[in-house]
Amino acid sequence: MRSCSRRFILLTALAASGCIQHRLEVTIRTDVRADGSGARRIEYRLERTERGGRGGKPPSAGYRKDPSSDPLGTLFRFPSGEPWAVRHEEPNDDEHAVDAEATFASVNDVDWDFWRQRSAAGLPARNYISFSYTTSDSSSLYEFAETFRDPASPIAAARRLTQLMLGKDKAFAAAFVHALADEHRERGPLRRAFRDVLAIPLARQVEALAARPTFGPHERQQLETLIEEGPVRDFGLALRALVLGTSPDDVDKAAETALTEVFEPIQQDMLASGLPLALAFGEDPANLEIHFRATLVMPAAITRANTCFTGDTATWEFDQDDLYSGPFLMWAKAASR
Repeated sequence: MRSCSRRFILLTALAASGCIQHRLEVTIRTDVRADGSGARRIEYRLERTERGGRGGKPPSAGYRKDPSSDPLGTLFRFPSGEPWAVRHEEPNDDEHAVDAEATFASVNDVDWDFWRQRSAAGLPARNYISFSYTTSDSSSLYEFAETFRDPASPIAAARRLTQLMLGKDKAFAAAFVHALADEHRERGPLRRAFRDVLAIPLARQVEALAARPTFGPHERQQLETLIEEGPVRDFGLALRALVLGTSPDDVDKAAETALTEVFEPIQQDMLASGLPLALAFGEDPANLEIHFRATLVMPAAITRANTCFTGDTATWEFDQDDLYSGPFLMWAKAASR
């Protein structure tokens, strides 16, 4: 597989492309009425943003000819049944659109209308809505909150990866000496290098990042640094020191071959759990970029919100990455007097 912008020892054979090839715009509108009922509309607009691959790789056939290349058709669920009206436009090669709208007796009945799931066994990214209102003779108070959660984040994938790496030292050493055609080489030092230089330090540093209360730009940068300059780099140097007399290129090639063999079952485990290996390195395996724009219209003037608002209307804009820091919350309060 290929890496779009970085070359890691671990990723030379394992990384998915990080080049964004699909962009999804998710536009949401919620209209709340004075009696607590409401209308909801969500629009999905998917487009291919890069038609050709790198290194001369030909572009995919497109959504119409190759439905398996369509993230909207393969990774997403949409509301169904009453009171939802869902319209699926026939995809062409570069675009696909889905719209869903409904009217509810209570805004709380929306339940969800964004659902992305990378694997059948994995936890979905989805939204939740909570609404309440109180009235008296002189005033009414309306409170709205919507939360987006995505359990499949880069840090969750990195934790799973490092946990699965522990105990793979024997398999790596066997694959490495086989790739070098040096079956008589002592494997103990190779096992210790894999365990003590790569697997354990990487796991500890990932756990330290996971323990932080947020996964923001600093944490993303630190995770990338672990791969570019941390234990992975040290492991490559340790292997070269253990195989003196062998050219560095041959050592690197043998390491890549061995890591490919060792990481194949790890990758399958992570795929089954909805945490593809590429996610551990901050890349979306579907090459999908998601942008959200949500508009809320309340039945009275908004008094407070965690975004900009004018009169009875508040708007939020955020991206998929904003879901990785934990639940992404939108809230607003409105009052009439």
